[in-house]
Amino acid sequence: LNADGSWNTSSTLYRNIITDIDVVANYFLELQKEGVACIFRPLHEASGGWFWWGREGAVPFVKLYHLLFNEMVNVKGVHNIIWVWNAGEHDADWNPGDEYYDVVSADIYNPSYDYSSCYVMFDKLKVLTEGKKIIALSENGPIPDMGKEIDEDAVWSWWMPWYQTWGGGFVNQTSKEQWTKTMNDDRVI
Repeated sequence: LNADGSWNTSSTLYRNIITDIDVVANYFLELQKEGVACIFRPLHEASGGWFWWGREGAVPFVKLYHLLFNEMVNVKGVHNIIWVWNAGEHDADWNPGDEYYDVVSADIYNPSYDYSSCYVMFDKLKVLTEGKKIIALSENGPIPDMGKEIDEDAVWSWWMPWYQTWGGGFVNQTSKEQWTKTMNDDRVI
């Protein structure tokens, strides 16, 4: 970025970012041509600081998110994406703006066999987005208990265990009985 916060469009870094965005956009355009809609959660966990896109803080992250969105949607014409902004616990400054995402999500890794609804984070996301966005649990260990989600008014639109990678064995953190109970619940699709 330039000193005034604008993009240095002649820099190698900027050109590389645009090239990478265009590669990704072209894959979405192939799917768009076939009538396939996609869920896209770019630049996830930014406020955690462990990925390059979040290390410099909220302002550069928001600029990068806007660049990604504008290049894909307005320049390349990608219109088959449901955009997911992956928020952290105190991320008001990291919010790219209502017009840049459809779903807000969080990543929560409870201990093994802890099927809590994670209602505290659900409520924070609801407040953060003024109740205007779909709320998802985009990464998790054990799956939440559907009854607790209903009882605690924290019904995530979806959740996705991080499966077996990185030595976590996340699928195994939910018992077979809990999987069966949840998948057979009439409130789960």
